[in-house]
Amino acid sequence: MDLKSAVDLQKSLLTAIGKDANEQDATTVAQINLSLNALANNLTAANSAIGPTLTYQQEVKQILDREDTRLTTKKSAVDSAYAGQKRMVSLTDSITAKNKAYNFLLFILVLILLIFVIIKHLYTIEGIPHAILDILNVVIISLGFIYCIYLYMDIQRRYNMDFNQVTLEEPVKKTPEQLQKDAEKNAKDGNLFGLAKNSNTASGCRGSACCPTGTTFNEKYNVCVPNMVPFGTSGVTGENKDNWRYFATTDANGAVTYNWRDSTSSTSATPAGCGAAANYDASILACKVATSGFTTLSGNSGNAKPFSADEFADYGRV
Repeated sequence: MDLKSAVDLQKSLLTAIGKDANEQDATTVAQINLSLNALANNLTAANSAIGPTLTYQQEVKQILDREDTRLTTKKSAVDSAYAGQKRMVSLTDSITAKNKAYNFLLFILVLILLIFVIIKHLYTIEGIPHAILDILNVVIISLGFIYCIYLYMDIQRRYNMDFNQVTLEEPVKKTPEQLQKDAEKNAKDGNLFGLAKNSNTASGCRGSACCPTGTTFNEKYNVCVPNMVPFGTSGVTGENKDNWRYFATTDANGAVTYNWRDSTSSTSATPAGCGAAANYDASILACKVATSGFTTLSGNSGNAKPFSADEFADYGRV
């Protein structure tokens, strides 16, 4: 609003009034006019200070947008470099663990060879039966080589990119006959979990596959919502049955309860509705959330914070 123009208009009106007024009224009008002159001068000075602030908003926005783009680009570069360094460290640790496993395998082989040489020297000592030494040779060499084979197989079944991960074989898939036998056994033993697991697929039902006919799966609460109001529900009539919706209510402890309510009833009613059927959101099983395009910021809210003096000192750098 241009306050200076309003003040100038008042000055013009007072000047016109002063011409037709008596001496006492003319003096009063003159004093008011002097006050308006001072106010007009103050507004003129204020306009010179406010004008650049209002005029250069677009330039300030461009500076902010350029700074945001620069920081976003820099963050992306830092994140990429950090991810690369983490991947390099992970690969280095994997290679180190793999080399350590091979070194341990080599150590076992050298240890077996050393024990074999020691036993060979024992053959030259009289008093030690050769049969015992032969048995000892066979046992140590056999167990040693079996252990080496086990270590080698354990190394080979490790994932090449991460030595800590073990590559397991795919489990054997059951035939339809085996699945039918499992279902019959679960039904006989009363194993409801196993029975539900075999009711759809070998891995169990998921999402809408678990819902019976006449219901719709809700992804937010993972429940099957009935498509129609149950017969005999209190308050349901032939005229208003299309207005009833399935509501999910969360209490202070986080427990969720489900019930049928009239969506056209008032939001202040008990139980509360949505005011109209169109205000109900089936995806959240509740009334649609009201949104506002404006946010009021207060000085103590913590949302509006001043800029630092040198925050945009390097805004020209890219």
